[in-house]
Amino acid sequence: MAYDGIKGDVKEMTGKVQSKVGEATGDHKMEADGVVRDLAGQAQSLYGDIKSGVSDVADGLVDMASNRLGPDNAKAIQDAVQKYPLVALALAAAAGFMLSSLTTR
Repeated sequence: MAYDGIKGDVKEMTGKVQSKVGEATGDHKMEADGVVRDLAGQAQSLYGDIKSGVSDVADGLVDMASNRLGPDNAKAIQDAVQKYPLVALALAAAAGFMLSSLTTR
């Protein structure tokens, strides 16, 4: 799990505790702050999961490129994927969609 995922999980648990303490003591501001912290933690955990998934896709692309194009070209592709991870993910998704469209006809 990525560092962001761990930080998000901790923030989420802290928010839940803060919310429950606020609820138990009747402190509505503390309860609301806890809910906000909980949601922020969930968002950060999701970000960490996405970041980890992009990294896995990038590793798969590099392995595939190395096998088909040779190690020198694979290094260039790895550098491009690390510099533009979302573009690489979008290209991989588009290629998968096109391949899926071709095979279902």
